[in-house]
Order: sequence, then C-alpha cells, then structure tokens
Amino acid sequence: MGPIYFATLRKVQIFGVRIDGYPRQLNFLVDENETIGQDGTQTHGPNAVISMLDYVLDEYSQHEPKISLHADNCPGQNKNRYLLGYLMWRILTGRQDSIEYLMQVPGHAKCLVDAGFGHLKKLYRRSNIETMDQLGDVVRLSSATNQEVRYPAWQWADWKSYLTPMFKSVHGIRKYQSFSMTIDEPGVVTMQTGKNTPEVKVNICTGIRVNDDRPTTLQPKGQSRQRVEYQYKNVRKYLNPVNMDITCPQPAPR
Repeated sequence: MGPIYFATLRKVQIFGVRIDGYPRQLNFLVDENETIGQDGTQTHGPNAVISMLDYVLDEYSQHEPKISLHADNCPGQNKNRYLLGYLMWRILTGRQDSIEYLMQVPGHAKCLVDAGFGHLKKLYRRSNIETMDQLGDVVRLSSATNQEVRYPAWQWADWKSYLTPMFKSVHGIRKYQSFSMTIDEPGVVTMQTGKNTPEVKVNICTGIRVNDDRPTTLQPKGQSRQRVEYQYKNVRKYLNPVNMDITCPQPAPR
C-alpha cells in the first residue's frame, strides 16, 4: 500500500440488523462526521444503538405483536439497562405485545449478521472505495440481501436521558442470556442464565408514568478542524481528483 498504510483514512462504522422475514440485512453506514460524538465517536453506546434499532422496528416490524431479537453478548452496546428499558417502553406504549431478547452464548458468536458482513468484506477487499456512495454500492452488490442505510434516514436521539427516570437497572445483568417481556406483566422482565434454567422476574419500572413521547433529537458533532486539516493534508493526495472535494474538502478559513 505504500505511505497510505500509515495514514488515518476516513472512518466509516457499520451497524447491521438482519430481518429474517424479508430476508434482508440493513447495514447502517455511519461516516465519521455523522456520529453523535465528534470525529466518529459515540457510536457504540445506548443512544446510538437504540436510535438505529428504533428506526428498524418502526419501519419494518409492521406492527407485529410479537418479535424476537437476537444480539451478540456486548454489555456496553447490546446488554444494558437502557436497551431493556427501551424494549419495555415499546411494550408499555402498545407497540408490541411481547418481546423476546436473546444473547449469543460464549463459544457460539456467529450469526446471520456476520454472514452478511462476510459477503461485504469479500467485495470490499477487491474494491477501490473513496466515497460514501461507492461504499453504498459495494454493500448492495455484495449480496442480494444486503442493503445500506445512510444518515439521515434515521435520527440520533437521547434515549439514555429519556429512559433513565422510567426504568431501573438489572442487578447482575451480564450473567443472563435471555430476556422476555409481555403486556400481561407490565414492567416485568423474565430472565434466564441459560436454556432450561430457572426464570427470574424483575420489575424494572421506577413508578414514573411511561408516556408515548419521543426523546430529544441529537445532532451529529461533525469533524474537528484538526481532523479536517489532517485529511486534507495527508489523505487527499491519494484520491482520484474527482473525489477529492467529496471525501477530503479544504478546511474552512479560520
């Protein structure tokens, strides 16, 4: 690769959600100037994950009364009080009647989302990608089920602040592998540490009334001037001239 190997290229993060009923995999492509935090930060916390998941469930669940979700066992991203609170919020506001939320067990960390990523990686390695549009083309061409989702198709929202007053944390949440909730037991999460293990029921509601409002929208923080200047000086020179101003524009005057 030459000198470009040592450069910090433009960063794009991908969050995948597979919908078995279609079948289709939605790949959220998040450019580093579109993240909640500056320069590509804050894309793995509850606000980011719930914002993207909320878009998927609102757009594709088609008001299904019962849904089943599978996720990898990531405490900060997929297994936390805010995501459980969000799923319970959907139950209490009538969006679903029951939700089953299952984690992959240790030693079995592959799923259909990884298959979609695998197809994407194969074509990515053989492609010259300099813009977000080109990356979107690679996602679509990599598999018949892969589809890209580009910001601002969804909006970032402050779900963490919104859910905190309404829902409590679950003690020892990391040891549990399955969670379920139904409208028949409002506020109660039924948990198991594994298959055929005793069920544990916990009421995660604080007592504050759960309403149907939406959280405050968060705007992307964009790129710092230092990051823009770095890309313009160190990355731009390696790009096709047609793509220079798209990927590495000139910094605004001071």
